[in-house]
Amino acid sequence: MTEITIKGLDRFFRACGNFIDLQKHSEPLLRGAGETIRKSILESFAKETSPFGEKWKALKPSTIAQKKKEGKNKGILKRDGELSENWHVDFKKGEAIVTNNSQTKSGFKYGVVHQWGNKKRKIPQRAFLPIKANGEIQKDIKEVIKNDTKDYIKSILKKGG
Repeated sequence: MTEITIKGLDRFFRACGNFIDLQKHSEPLLRGAGETIRKSILESFAKETSPFGEKWKALKPSTIAQKKKEGKNKGILKRDGELSENWHVDFKKGEAIVTNNSQTKSGFKYGVVHQWGNKKRKIPQRAFLPIKANGEIQKDIKEVIKNDTKDYIKSILKKGG
């Protein structure tokens, strides 16, 4: 499974004291953050570029020929559309999860392999998740989530929690 999980807002709301109802207000905020991440992922596939601006390595001529022969989508990481199109935002208590369960019939989780690359299998990294291996979130995504959070808290405070 390839996924991003957003956590920690429960601690934030507790720190705000009793003037914000966690259960009432965290879900819309988390769903918004999850949707922002989902859109970033879809944009990566559309542009064939990582959320950090790194252009994906081109397909080998043999891969292009194989896709053409099989009548598959000629785009990078778009053979059947499973990985490029099936991103969902799920919510459970205090978390938003952006996920895609794409895998081969044999259980090979190709999303993870393409996100980070695999030297042994000679698969180049073609990152599409807006997060680096060190946990760094793409700057624009971080700013959108931060600004949405500020705006949402202001709207809650205006309504009186």
